[in-house]
Amino acid sequence: LALKVADIFAWDIDFTSDLQEGDSYEILVEGLYMNGDFKKYGNVLSAAFLNAGNLHCAYRFEYGGQANYYDAAGNCLEKAFLKAPLSFRKITSHYSNRRFHPILRIYRPHHGVDYAAAPGTPVSATCGGKVTFAGRRGQYGNLVVLNHPNGYATYYGHLSRLAKGLRAGRPVGQGDVIGYVGS
Repeated sequence: LALKVADIFAWDIDFTSDLQEGDSYEILVEGLYMNGDFKKYGNVLSAAFLNAGNLHCAYRFEYGGQANYYDAAGNCLEKAFLKAPLSFRKITSHYSNRRFHPILRIYRPHHGVDYAAAPGTPVSATCGGKVTFAGRRGQYGNLVVLNHPNGYATYYGHLSRLAKGLRAGRPVGQGDVIGYVGS
């Protein structure tokens, strides 16, 4: 149930780094019964999550066999990009045009975000798209490059290995595992 709620709010709340003491939630969920005995939870019908003083609300709506979650104004909670591609402990290096390189000991651009996570942690596509590169490339080590609608591209480097069967030309969906954390 907690994972379902985390998935609903994944575009607005990073459940590995944004949670704070005092956060709270409320959930309205289906209960599935057989002969009067509770068997399991069904769909989350609505949820509210108070995070850092900001209230996030979600309401399930189904149309044409497709269900999604919306806010009170009717805006879909699903966004083009996930907030983060993996479950991480902290950000070790931010995007910068002038970062002090920890190995080379010089200032140079760092056009990416580095996350600290356990080796082997799954890395997911933050947005659906097409694989344009999957393999080893220079300082990136094992790298996956995805092209997305509207001209965006995302790079996933320093991977220990790529997801099985991943290669250039393959489509991937948002949240699909594309590789695993390396160093």
